[in-house]
Amino acid sequence: FSSIRLTGLSGKDIGSMVEHILQCDREDAESLGRVIHFLSKGHTRLVSELLKLLEEDELLLYDYDARKWTYDEHLIRNIVDENFVKSLTSRRIDRLSETTKSILACASCIGFVFEEHLVRLLCASENLGIYEAIAHGFLVNDVAPGFYRFKNEEALCAAYSIIPSNATEEVHEGLGRTLLRVLNDDDTEANLFVIVNQFIRCKLKRQRDRVS
Repeated sequence: FSSIRLTGLSGKDIGSMVEHILQCDREDAESLGRVIHFLSKGHTRLVSELLKLLEEDELLLYDYDARKWTYDEHLIRNIVDENFVKSLTSRRIDRLSETTKSILACASCIGFVFEEHLVRLLCASENLGIYEAIAHGFLVNDVAPGFYRFKNEEALCAAYSIIPSNATEEVHEGLGRTLLRVLNDDDTEANLFVIVNQFIRCKLKRQRDRVS
């Protein structure tokens, strides 16, 4: 595997990114850039997500009359902590529709890459749910026709966390039994590892079930 080493950006660099994203004056961008640098610890990919989240939480507002962005730097620093940044993906998931959250939770049980056909069988998903998940950056359809993948491991973990921790075994068992019931012999053979994985993760207690 190849790897790419990321270096933390300076406050000035992030100020330039803020200026580009918000299309604002350099002086305003540098001021807000200091706040974003404080929150992101210089991580490039967090900059746009943080700006969007601050706007959604009304900590960053656009004044249409004055045609400028307004914010309270001290308020943001007092309210926002490391947990705010760590929970970015989970917070974004909470804003999705229930249908989309159901799709993501179901897909996360199948794996990092999954077949759309299986998700549709398991949760009667609609196209809008898939499209919403893609639009919000949780899923990507660049694998093969009929297949999707999670954008990254962070998105996969956040999707799996939708399922209450005390219900994961029950969910996996239900998915496994549903697949065995609705798939024909050829599809069962093709998805054997997906099905078996559900039963492994639910820790079937009865010997008869494990043998089956």
